[in-house]
Amino acid sequence: MSDLIISFGDLSLSYSAHSERAQSLLDFAFSHQRSEPATDPLHHIDLSEEPSGELVVLQDGHPESRNPSDAVTALRLIERATYHFADRCADGPVFHGGCVSRDGQATLLVGGSGSGKTCLTTHLLTQGLDYLTDELVFIANSTEDPACQGFARPLNLKNSAHPLFPELAQHPDALTTPFGCLVRPDNALALAQPPGKVVRQAPLAQIIFPTYRPSSAFEFSPLPKAKAVLLLMQNLINARNLPEHGFRLVSAICQSVPAYTLAYNNFEQIDALHLTHL
Repeated sequence: MSDLIISFGDLSLSYSAHSERAQSLLDFAFSHQRSEPATDPLHHIDLSEEPSGELVVLQDGHPESRNPSDAVTALRLIERATYHFADRCADGPVFHGGCVSRDGQATLLVGGSGSGKTCLTTHLLTQGLDYLTDELVFIANSTEDPACQGFARPLNLKNSAHPLFPELAQHPDALTTPFGCLVRPDNALALAQPPGKVVRQAPLAQIIFPTYRPSSAFEFSPLPKAKAVLLLMQNLINARNLPEHGFRLVSAICQSVPAYTLAYNNFEQIDALHLTHL
């Protein structure tokens, strides 16, 4: 049996693997996540393998899921960890977004499902930027000098994104799910020369609200502070755990760093933009 603790913000989860296969899946899912415990773990998750080949997940000793697929089990483990951290975090705001950094300065890519943030994050990794997350961002010290901490999970590329990243979708390490594939961030980082790295925390330098629009013109525009606060509040996922539902914290973030809207229809536009803005 092998044990693992992962932490995000002020919270922790603990895991035990009861076979080599289970250990491999935990490594795949969480090898880049901060491992020192911030608090007593919220839950303990056991991952074991039955003689039939089914992978069984127990949470605090109670059955949580069972499936023969490595990919589906890994996705389930990642999704449940994301849920627990987002649901219980009260030490600062948590946003639905991707996050990359360049020269030690983080860019927060904020958007809901379907906005293209994972594709954009993945592309930026292939261009040499560092990786924090493609899904969940915790902001520490949000009233002054805000810093981003990412939930450094594998990249979750939907089926529609596979033609954009064939080397990643077809990589031997990728796990294919019914909805797409899970890709180690290292594999995307390795496509850049020089390659970037996984970063656990970086000072927040700017916020971008990206949207992929196949038939629209390129747009990159600064946002007024009030509009930035409104859009950021729409992507705050732990508001109920924060004083004033996080409004004062979000306002402080938007006062500290600039925010922009981005609409694009191809990655060439992004490559031209990141020379000066990313």
